[in-house]
Amino acid sequence: MKKKILSAIIICVIFILLQVINIRYKKYTDINEREKIENVIKEEPNANKQIEVLRKEYDNEDIKAVIKSDALELECIVLQTSNNEFYMNHNEKKDYEIKGSAFFDYRNRYESKRLIIYGHNSKTSKTNFGKLVKYLNEDFTKNNPYIYLTTDEGITKWKIFSIMIVPNNTTKHTKIEFTTANELEENISWMKQNSIIEFNEDIGLNDQLLTLQTCYYEPENSFLLVNFKKVEDNNE
Repeated sequence: MKKKILSAIIICVIFILLQVINIRYKKYTDINEREKIENVIKEEPNANKQIEVLRKEYDNEDIKAVIKSDALELECIVLQTSNNEFYMNHNEKKDYEIKGSAFFDYRNRYESKRLIIYGHNSKTSKTNFGKLVKYLNEDFTKNNPYIYLTTDEGITKWKIFSIMIVPNNTTKHTKIEFTTANELEENISWMKQNSIIEFNEDIGLNDQLLTLQTCYYEPENSFLLVNFKKVEDNNE
């Protein structure tokens, strides 16, 4: 009986150690990846050319942007291909990776009325878009309302105006173009009225929108949607 108890204790200790090692490894790889992106970008001071430098570094023409938030400790490459499936389980080098990558909706163009970036969240491991849950903290969000997007067009600044938790069969936020002003107004109203945090941010019909989507588990089978409007261009 004592041997069984001792064996169970040893197994539990090994399991806990493996979990700690996994968490530290994930944190190390995340920091290492952010440092790599920063170092590559530093070598090219012209923002319009930084994405091209990353394409050459990773040998991948699907690299379209870098999304950055110092407050979230987020700096990651955003990819895009001809579908919304491939980068759900592939990395910047096109190698299989279960946690996938951040990627634009395949329909998006830089001038799309709404840009959508998808990324994984996970119960068991750290992911870049898992950091978006910090936006559920009102103090954090209101003190850190901006993110930055670097593309071939330069650097753009975006300000949060809505954060939502919706069922994962919701599609209203995936509309990227609008045929009438009323249709756009209704969509903006839906995002603002269903926001968990009230921002009182004015959204005009000429504003470009950005939605970040990730999985959420409270409740299960949900999406966390963080919605921004573009407030500044720093194109060079």
